[in-house]
Amino acid sequence: MLDRSLPSVHIFTNWNTAWAGLDIGITIALLLTGILALKKSVWVIIAASITGSFLLVDAWFDMSSAGSGRRFMSALLLAVLIELPLAFLSFSLARKATKRNISTL
Repeated sequence: MLDRSLPSVHIFTNWNTAWAGLDIGITIALLLTGILALKKSVWVIIAASITGSFLLVDAWFDMSSAGSGRRFMSALLLAVLIELPLAFLSFSLARKATKRNISTL
């Protein structure tokens, strides 16, 4: 229903800023997840969950905004080879850390 009520075309004046902000957020989340994982901090659960979510959102918007042809294939390859595997690893890390911390209670 919502997809039919929204305009199919929208002018977004801060498009580059939005994408740069998302990429910066992903970079910070990845770094924070790595640091917290090395420290074996309980906070890695939250950081890894955020990282995985950011990566899924990035893959979705890359693919849905790519159009067709070469741009879509590039977005698909990026999603399949990098973003989705990293998201899976992030969620797996969060799950493993959750299990580890629950077992120590």
